[in-house]
Amino acid sequence: MKTKAKSKVLGVLLACMLVIGLFPTTVLAVGGTSVKINGQELKSGESYQYGEGTALFDSQTNTLTLENATIEGNGVKLGVLRINGDLTVELKGNNTISSTDERVIYAGISSGGTADITIKGTNEDKLTITCDSAAIQTDGGNITIDGCTLDVTSHNWGGIGAYEVNNGNDIVGGKLSIQNHANVTVNSNELALVGEKGISISDSTVVATVNGQSNALYSKNNMIDISNSTVEAYAVSDNSYPAIWANALTVSNKSNVTADSNGSNGIYILNQCEISDSTLKVQGYYDAIFGDNDINIVNSKIESTSTGNQSNYAIYSNDHIISVTGNSDITANAGMDADQIVISPTTGQMLEVKVGNMAEGETGAEHFNDSPYTEPATFTGADDLWTYTYVHIKPHTHTGGTATCTDPAICDDCGKPYGNALGHKAVKTEAKAPTCTEDGNIEYWYCDACGKYFSDEALTEEIIKEKIVIKATGHGETELKNAKEATCTEEGYTGDKVCKVCGEVLEKGTVIEKIAHTFGEWTVTKEPTATEKGEKQHTCTICGYVEKQEIPATGTPTNPSEGNGNSPIGTTDPKDPTTDNQTVSDTSNKTNNKDVLNTGDDSSIALWVTVMLGAGAILTGTVLYNRKKRYNK
Repeated sequence: MKTKAKSKVLGVLLACMLVIGLFPTTVLAVGGTSVKINGQELKSGESYQYGEGTALFDSQTNTLTLENATIEGNGVKLGVLRINGDLTVELKGNNTISSTDERVIYAGISSGGTADITIKGTNEDKLTITCDSAAIQTDGGNITIDGCTLDVTSHNWGGIGAYEVNNGNDIVGGKLSIQNHANVTVNSNELALVGEKGISISDSTVVATVNGQSNALYSKNNMIDISNSTVEAYAVSDNSYPAIWANALTVSNKSNVTADSNGSNGIYILNQCEISDSTLKVQGYYDAIFGDNDINIVNSKIESTSTGNQSNYAIYSNDHIISVTGNSDITANAGMDADQIVISPTTGQMLEVKVGNMAEGETGAEHFNDSPYTEPATFTGADDLWTYTYVHIKPHTHTGGTATCTDPAICDDCGKPYGNALGHKAVKTEAKAPTCTEDGNIEYWYCDACGKYFSDEALTEEIIKEKIVIKATGHGETELKNAKEATCTEEGYTGDKVCKVCGEVLEKGTVIEKIAHTFGEWTVTKEPTATEKGEKQHTCTICGYVEKQEIPATGTPTNPSEGNGNSPIGTTDPKDPTTDNQTVSDTSNKTNNKDVLNTGDDSSIALWVTVMLGAGAILTGTVLYNRKKRYNK
């Protein structure tokens, strides 16, 4: 009996083991993740056709792969894609989930418990969800959008929402993460993006638009953290809430954020807000940026605009501090209000504060107090900064103005000096003594840049131009120069009146005519004969000039034209060779051929005898020639 009983027990155990071995996978999944599409539960490893694409669930990795799937809702109340347990939806190609039935509560992707939902793929892998109710939602779980492109439209309810729940003593879930170059666009009637326990957007692009009375980005219990991302949040209705509503807000790492609400604040922060190395463009009907705690702005550019009445501010910190640090550029068209506004320029740089009124904006803004600032400055209510409806805090760069040798340039904008003086570039001029006609000067240095004179090399003793000049002395004592007496061969000169100091000729002299020769006694150099003239000469005792004269022949002259013995026959000037052998004629005793011969001068008898003898010879020759001619006939 015992043996039979043991056999029966063993048989039952084997049967149980067989049943367990043959039990369907879906049964094994109890307590794990299950996936339903339009109410149909997907079996692990089995491919389902949806439109031109497929859906494949893997229970081992809790992954649902959608590849070019087109899934249309069929009215199942709890939604098109319903999960229990954590699920990763991996996208391949272009996928679509749609539902137009208003009765469906969760029309896109939803969880039946505290499940985490991850949607991933490359930027070219896309999921489009169009519905009338919640597009993607988890209660008590987290949502992660990783790398893919997601386009969500919810006509009557929310877009993407991760809500926290109280699980016993713990608050679980409620975090939304968008990361790794994901590209997310949400257009919804209610909350567009919700992460009650925080929203993290990194290295991605997000555009969230809410059309109803709600928020585009909402995190009531934790921080919205935006890093190296472009985020645009729009609340477009006239009764909308703040476009971004956060328990705390951090925007960093070259992010670019736009927040715009037509019915409320652009950004509303309950606690700390820090904007660093980023750009914000915020617009709100009320206070554009409302902070119920400190607002810290570091090396960022913010353009904040309030479109409501002038009782609102562009940036408001309720009884706290607005700090602006580094190279920040803050434009607040409706002014700023806080318990304190503290600006802290980067070392070596400046921040300026310009104020004015909203209507005139930048064109009517002027520097506030001692702006620009190179050191930290704190403004309180006593400074009346809040009374201005336009405030612009930005880096200041001095411009314009011209530096001189002694003074720096003056900024055309703020009127403060900046930079350094150029310093003199003076050139030395050696001392020079004055002359009778020219000024001299002392040793001095002259700067061509500023036109100033200095008496010392260190350029500390400035003097006027007149002090460097030593006036000309004027001509003093004179002397006579170049004077020369006249001689019998050269003209003389009375001499020039010359300044003894500079040698300048003050008065020219005049020419003195030559004087007459002073001759000595006549000396006969050739005695005359009866037929030949003689010669005599005398010499100038001063210059040696020789004057010569003929001495008539001693015979009787036969020609009345001959001289009477007193005419010079030639002179020789030893100093003037051109006068050698020249005859100087004396016409005082000459007569013409018609004059009567002076018979009282018997020195011409020989001449007459000679003439008569010649005439007789000629007559005799003529008679003899005529006779010979006759006899020869």
